[in-house]
Amino acid sequence: MADEIVEIADNATPQDAHVARLTVDARKWVAAKLLPKEYGDRPAEVNVNTQINLASISVEDQQRLQRRR
Repeated sequence: MADEIVEIADNATPQDAHVARLTVDARKWVAAKLLPKEYGDRPAEVNVNTQINLASISVEDQQRLQRRR
């Protein structure tokens, strides 16, 4: 199917470019529906890095820090 798409695109003339585009788009749509893992739209990779630093300090240390401020 990929070979067909390339051939259609390569052989299109300016006069029939819209027909060639429609033909290519139709083949791409069918390929995406029949083989979605291979030809389907893939969401962009998402990397989520979450870092949480929790510090547990005593009430006395909190009060000492407050006094320094």
